[in-house]
Amino acid sequence: MGIETARRAAGFGMRIIATKIKEIPKPDIIEYIGKPEELHSFLPQADWVAICIPLTPKTRKLFGRREFNLMKPTAHLIIVTRGGIIDTDALVEALSLIRF
Repeated sequence: MGIETARRAAGFGMRIIATKIKEIPKPDIIEYIGKPEELHSFLPQADWVAICIPLTPKTRKLFGRREFNLMKPTAHLIIVTRGGIIDTDALVEALSLIRF
C-alpha cells in the first residue's frame, strides 16, 4: 500500500521520504527510507503525510497530538489505512485550530 502511494506521489513530482519497520530495497522513487523512530524528524518537513500502515497493537493511536503539532499548519494528511491509527480526539483538536 505504501509503495503504491509513493509511486503515485512521485508521479506528481513529490520528494518521497518514508519509514519502514523491515529493511527493504529502496525503490528509485523513494529518496530515503528511515526507521519508524525517525518519523518525528520527518513531519516538520512534510507538505503531505500519507499514513499507510496496518492497524496493530503497536500502531493503535500512533498518530496523535504530538505528531499533529509537529506538522506544518499547511500540511495535508492522507490516511490510507484502517481507523484506530489516528487518535480521533487529536485530529479533531488539530482541525479546530485551522483558520480558513
